[in-house]
Amino acid sequence: MEEGDLRCSCGGIQYGYHSDNVIVFLCYRCGNIDCENVSKRVIKLFSEEPELVLTMIEDGFLTPISKV
Repeated sequence: MEEGDLRCSCGGIQYGYHSDNVIVFLCYRCGNIDCENVSKRVIKLFSEEPELVLTMIEDGFLTPISKV
């Protein structure tokens, strides 16, 4: 596990990504998404449209915490 990653409740790894003060942890095994410093509206959007998080990572808006 890299620095900035967490253990998920499914036993997988939640990989950490950030942009400014927003932090998103994503488990590729079960799809669990945990967020810090985001509104309830954004958390709801991420849970309804999880591919949005992947797009944000692909576009470079969210970058891996371990690269900080």
